[in-house]
Amino acid sequence: MHIILLVNPSIITIISIISNHTTLRSIITTITIILIITTITTIIIITITISIIIIIIIITSNSSSSSSNSSRNITT
Repeated sequence: MHIILLVNPSIITIISIISNHTTLRSIITTITIILIITTITTIIIITITISIIIIIIIITSNSSSSSSNSSRNITT
């Protein structure tokens, strides 16, 4: 056991964290909060980009249709 601890010092910290449940719980909660925040921000960014793309498509289609309509009106 001492050899393993000497070889891998992270085991010591893992054991100490497991022995202290409140620390482990706080670490887990902070990790989950960070994950939730990152997922929410990515979802927001994705929806914003999709909406911008849709708006651009609508604007371009409207402008093209209006121009075609005006040309039709001129020809008739």
